[in-house]
Amino acid sequence: MATAPLRLGLVVRRSPYEGRHAGAQLDVALAAAALGMPLELFFLGEGLLQLSASIAPSGAALPPGLKAWKSLPALTEVRAWAPEGNPLLCGATAEWLLPLRVEPPAALARRRAACDRVLAP
Repeated sequence: MATAPLRLGLVVRRSPYEGRHAGAQLDVALAAAALGMPLELFFLGEGLLQLSASIAPSGAALPPGLKAWKSLPALTEVRAWAPEGNPLLCGATAEWLLPLRVEPPAALARRRAACDRVLAP
């Protein structure tokens, strides 16, 4: 009898291009998605900028790799979350690479606790 795949929670706190760690978070998500693991992505603080469709890294001579967040739903079930009160949510023209759900921090803590594994690289 087949068992359900593990649900992975990934906490994303780093802004895009903040050293190697920001890209590593995307790498973990892509690897888990390639294995068919359902993902719960928690974008906290400046980590929410990784989902911004309007960031143009070309001006800084950096690769556009973080746009790959939008490819995750083609690989597995994905839910992206952000806590209420994040000032980055206030932009009237904010466009996100994934459908973003906003919840109170306590609700997000319960969602993280419901995951089989949680990584916060």
